[in-house]
Amino acid sequence: MFISYALMVYILAFMNILLRVFISSKIAVILAVFFALVGLGLNIHEIAIRYVLVGDFQSSTLFDFSIFLSIAFNLTFLFLFYRSKRVVIGLFLIPFSIIFTTLSMFAPTVEFPSTVYSLWRFGHLPFVILGSTFFIASFISSIMYLIQDNNLRLKRFGKLYKVFPSLDTLNNINNISMRVGFYFFTIGSILGFLWIVQIAEVNEISWFKSLQFILAAYPSFFIIKISFSMITCIYFAILILIKVKYGLPPKKLAMFTVIGFFSVILTYIGVGVSL
Repeated sequence: MFISYALMVYILAFMNILLRVFISSKIAVILAVFFALVGLGLNIHEIAIRYVLVGDFQSSTLFDFSIFLSIAFNLTFLFLFYRSKRVVIGLFLIPFSIIFTTLSMFAPTVEFPSTVYSLWRFGHLPFVILGSTFFIASFISSIMYLIQDNNLRLKRFGKLYKVFPSLDTLNNINNISMRVGFYFFTIGSILGFLWIVQIAEVNEISWFKSLQFILAAYPSFFIIKISFSMITCIYFAILILIKVKYGLPPKKLAMFTVIGFFSVILTYIGVGVSL
């Protein structure tokens, strides 16, 4: 029931963002943020109710995965709005919350009681998902930067130019999104490894044998997930290091961010196909 309410307020948030694109209205901005916050609260309430009813933190079903993604895109929008004061970024992020909230309404809610109680499990999925959504925000801001840069170069000062943030603002959003995404994604990956270690300790085997067992049981899922997770972490770590140590022009940073984003996409496509 609360999912349908969440879907409704996310649609209202998107409509107000769309209204702000065409009309300069502070009320539309306030309402967009308000509805986004209400949707966030409803999604969190849904997770809390599920935890109480099941008696365990659920993270293995399409239903739970969709809810987490909806929350993550919403949080990413709210954070970037707080940092940039530009609500237009929600035009590309809130639709994801709408899509995944809708998907959760039709996804099965099979319950999987955990045999291993682990604090690492509680952090692994949220951090990885949040990291991924910030990478997506970085990708979106990079595309917007390249479009805006092209508009300036060709002296096209139409509606799109006026709606999009300035190049400095887009570069700032890209920097913040990429770094926050890298930190969250890396932390989530580490927590996933610690979870494997804990499972190994419970079963009184080495973490390496535990990993071998998991890979043998679910080869395509974990090989794809682990491989592309490592590629994503390494790529963005190198990109951040180059920018900090040697400097990187905003346009090139935007282009490299777009390239790196495809490792994130391949991770989720691979995981989805293997599932």
